[in-house]
Amino acid sequence: MTVALAPPSPRDFDPTADISRMAFWRQSHLEREKVFARLRRESPVSWQRPVEWPLPQPFSGFWALTRHADITRVSTDNETFRSAESVVLEPIPSDIARISAFFMAMDAPEHTRLRKIISSAFSPRQIRKITSSITDNAHEIVRVFAKKGEVDVVEDLSRHLPERTFFELVGIPESDREYLGRVIRTFTAEPGRADSDEDPIQRLLRVNGELREYGAELAARKRREPGDDVITTLATTETDGQRLSDDQMGAAMVLLAVAGNDTTRQTTSHAVKALAEHPEQRDWLREDLPGRINVAVEEMIRWASPIVQFARVAAHDAEVGGQLVRAGEKVVMIYSSGNRDEHAFDDPHRFDVGRSPNTHVGFGGGGVHHCLGSPVARAQLRALFTELLTVAPVIEVGEPVYTQNTLVNGITSLPARVVGGG
Repeated sequence: MTVALAPPSPRDFDPTADISRMAFWRQSHLEREKVFARLRRESPVSWQRPVEWPLPQPFSGFWALTRHADITRVSTDNETFRSAESVVLEPIPSDIARISAFFMAMDAPEHTRLRKIISSAFSPRQIRKITSSITDNAHEIVRVFAKKGEVDVVEDLSRHLPERTFFELVGIPESDREYLGRVIRTFTAEPGRADSDEDPIQRLLRVNGELREYGAELAARKRREPGDDVITTLATTETDGQRLSDDQMGAAMVLLAVAGNDTTRQTTSHAVKALAEHPEQRDWLREDLPGRINVAVEEMIRWASPIVQFARVAAHDAEVGGQLVRAGEKVVMIYSSGNRDEHAFDDPHRFDVGRSPNTHVGFGGGGVHHCLGSPVARAQLRALFTELLTVAPVIEVGEPVYTQNTLVNGITSLPARVVGGG
């Protein structure tokens, strides 16, 4: 069937479904989902105004992709939809994006070479090795958490396992872990909730520089004294006669530090809240934890949708969801909307730990930019919730404090009370 394509024009913009204003993103994810649901029904590929942003705008607007099928179509067509010009909703200059997003803000052949090097650091052997450590750490973390009674889930549970896993997987020396943990927490702190009154942009640039400098220095140390860790692999592996430069090692450290912490931390917090609010799901899962935990983890990721969006730019004219996307136009894949798409999931607004199949886009919609660390994230969630549902299955949660940004569907605080074991 031939699809009639409609080029963007000012009359196509619907101000009642405007997701370009920061006021929209300051709403809770539940309020945002009401708008996304309407867009999925009425305009799944909608033309939006340029996002509110203090920097110059290189794009006249952007296409918002709210359906699962369109997100996966763009994610997997890496020849048509490119990453070097833009990877997020905001019009961040490409050189700055590379500082924080590293090879995620690249296209072939540069991306292919770097992904090959980084993939070698996440070998099956490395995954098996870190999984054993994850299990031990989850056991210790949950037992300390369960004894506290009154807790903040984010501070007392969610942040610890991803932080420890990052340290061990990457090869951070014990002597550096307290310092680096503070740096990472400062980097990922919500604007206005950091420990100082420093301008958020200046803070990000300063801490980004600290992480990059540390990454380059650690890579130099690992070349002199190799270990069995990710940084050693990245610093010493050659592809086509080339290895990562010190500058690239610094950029890799930023990506690993942020991506290695945010996704698992946010999914943990959302999943604790969901299990507390759906005790029938918690009880069903506990009936056969070993047999059901893998399926449950996929639902936790879908439900949390920890990364809200990523972007691409069309290399040439292409059709997406019945719309003509012209060369040079930006498309923003709204993962949180795709994970609630009624066309892709039965009863998508129901938290169902037995949901199968579950083709969520919590780690991206496929393609060459699919999350390399997803096996590690899954291993952490599997270990943590196996321990939690064994040792402290009953948790009463209070009102969460949500992040207010366009990228992360995060919870910054979740007061709770551990009622007891079972």
